[in-house]
Amino acid sequence: MKYFFCILTNLLIIFGCKAQTQEDTAWNTRLDNGQKIMVWSRAEKSPEFIGGIHKWKAFLDSNLNKEKVIASYKRERKSRKITALISFIVMKDGSIEKIYTQSKDTYTNEPITKEFADEVIKVIKLSPRWIPPYQNNRIVNCWQQEIIQVIIPAK
Repeated sequence: MKYFFCILTNLLIIFGCKAQTQEDTAWNTRLDNGQKIMVWSRAEKSPEFIGGIHKWKAFLDSNLNKEKVIASYKRERKSRKITALISFIVMKDGSIEKIYTQSKDTYTNEPITKEFADEVIKVIKLSPRWIPPYQNNRIVNCWQQEIIQVIIPAK
């Protein structure tokens, strides 16, 4: 009987606990100004650029100085895409905080130049407020990742 209760208790614990997944993980993050906030890794409703994906692409096209980025890369016989993965926090009011770029191309593992990283960060800082994310029917702070690509033409 004792073993039965132990097994029953373990089963209740195993099946009664909800596993914490990537979708519902939040943690404290300190902003550059020292303020400590709760930030979700993902939200039920992700942040959106006002106007949707087409407006986001138009914003990038009009604000990213592609010539500066292209000039920072060595040209090769074939044209190629250089990809920057950028991460930032979309705050409850739609503003953007804590902007990071990966140091290597997401697909080729080629290092991205400082000029490309600086240009991408500059453009994200120019971005207007986003539509904030929702989690559990409340507006929350949430990490957002975007991919920005530039085509380096052939020689």
